[in-house]
Amino acid sequence: MKTSLTSRLVWFFSIITLVVLISLGAVLSQAVDHHFQEMDLSELQLKHQQIQYQLERTETDSDPVLLTGELDYLLPRQLGWQFILFDSKNEPYYASNVDLYDISWDQLEAGKLISIHLGEHHYRGLFHTEKTTSKWQVLALLNIDHHDHFMQYFLQILWVSLILAVLLMTGLGWIVMKRALKPLKRMSALASKVSSEHLGERIMLQDLPAELRELAGVFNAMLDRLEASFQRLSQFSADIAHELRTPVNTLLTQSQVALSKARSVEEYQDVLASNIEEFECLGRMISDMLFLAKADKGTLIPLHEQVHLASEAQRVIDYYQLLASEQNIQIKLAGDAVVQGDSVMLGRALANLMSNAVRYADPGSEIDVTLSQVDHHAIIEVTNEGVEIPLEHRSHLFDRFYRVESARSNDGGVGLGLAITRSIVEAHGGEIELANETHKTCFRVSLPLSAKS
Repeated sequence: MKTSLTSRLVWFFSIITLVVLISLGAVLSQAVDHHFQEMDLSELQLKHQQIQYQLERTETDSDPVLLTGELDYLLPRQLGWQFILFDSKNEPYYASNVDLYDISWDQLEAGKLISIHLGEHHYRGLFHTEKTTSKWQVLALLNIDHHDHFMQYFLQILWVSLILAVLLMTGLGWIVMKRALKPLKRMSALASKVSSEHLGERIMLQDLPAELRELAGVFNAMLDRLEASFQRLSQFSADIAHELRTPVNTLLTQSQVALSKARSVEEYQDVLASNIEEFECLGRMISDMLFLAKADKGTLIPLHEQVHLASEAQRVIDYYQLLASEQNIQIKLAGDAVVQGDSVMLGRALANLMSNAVRYADPGSEIDVTLSQVDHHAIIEVTNEGVEIPLEHRSHLFDRFYRVESARSNDGGVGLGLAITRSIVEAHGGEIELANETHKTCFRVSLPLSAKS
């Protein structure tokens, strides 16, 4: 079963807390034990100084009984002291506790603390290291049962405190994580409400911690894009229905009128010719929509061939020259540029721009087509004199089926030309923009000179 993010974070936090507290407890235990060792060493060294003084002050070599008596006075067993007396051969001569004779002293090192157990008692000892004129050496042993009892009590308190601290930190961590992850809960609840009918909800950024603001901002931006996409799709569907309804109604009406009574062959031919025009319009519209659908899916892949833009532009100009001359419009071409791309697609994009320029240019004016190369980019500018595009319409000019509701809209088009042009330009890795001037409209296209792989 998958665990929640809260549980994972709390377990992770608890494990870290446990490791830290165990490490801290181990350090404290070592520090306390080391402190006791230092205390015992200091006390043992003090006793050995007294023993050294006594050995040098009295003549005890010939009377070991007198020496043992002195040691019993210096190391009273009722206060937890034991000792063992070694002769010149380092053999045990006398021990204050008979159990000491059962311990092997072969590896006894001078000046090093040792730890031994006599029955239920624990001792820490130090072998006499000072050189004296006496033939005797003494090992003093200090009872450290009270240290062991304290360490047991200390470890019990430490472990109980550690367990309680881990439980407390786990509980507090759970509460903190729950509160800290509330924004994620709100984001999850908001995401569950998202549908095509409910895209207006947004996360309030000011209520979020800094770590989640970026995520919430990205989430809000995603909702903005989704809302805009759904609005465009809804508008696109409505526009398609509207644009298809007109030719379909025309075809239906003409066919019904033609069949309402008997007519001559010439009349039927006129009706069929008119229907063919409507079918051609429908065919172009459907072809354009399929072209844009391919562009949306990223399957619009242009060819990588050398394209002389001046030649393509001249071909398009020759095609529209007759229509332009009817309105006494002059078309001028200047400059040249060579790019890697698809000549058919680029020719279609130029044709769309030229069609708009001829359609909206003032009679008797001039259309300028300028080609140039700037910073590894080919620049195409198509400029015509005529009615300016209002500022509020410019951001939507490349949307599908969008047409400016003004004198410019009486053109018979369906509003797909500029959308197709932008798709072609972007498929070539370029950009297109509108650069309006006073009583002039200029579309500027920027294409990379080398093909985009």
